[in-house]
Amino acid sequence: MPVSGAAPLSARRLRAWIASFELALDISHLTRQAALNGPDGSGAAGRRLMDAAARLPLALARAQAAGPQEGASRCLDDALACLAEMETHLTLCKCLHWIDAAPLPDFEARCAALRRELIALAGAARTLRQLPKERLNENNSIT
Repeated sequence: MPVSGAAPLSARRLRAWIASFELALDISHLTRQAALNGPDGSGAAGRRLMDAAARLPLALARAQAAGPQEGASRCLDDALACLAEMETHLTLCKCLHWIDAAPLPDFEARCAALRRELIALAGAARTLRQLPKERLNENNSIT
């Protein structure tokens, strides 16, 4: 009988993707409200922030498509890097007073929760990747 394997990982990746997608949408609204387009560098920072936020759900979609035996752990590492980049740009924009600091605790809490989930997913993907292919059934569950 199969035990926990890729099928539960698939659902966890989907939840992480949804959280990252919603976070990217909220970052987009934040950058538009802040009008990060000034000549003082805020425009470039706003574009980098949005770019990192947009790449996060894309990396998770690639991880989902890769499957446990391919490059899922690498894609999840990419997602973690995008998250770190996004947090760095948020902090920079906050310190330079380019964005309103009021919503940032919510963003920081959501980023921390997503980071914990991504770290757990990356660890599980590495474990599955190390298993011999014959131990995975047609559903990519461990047999």
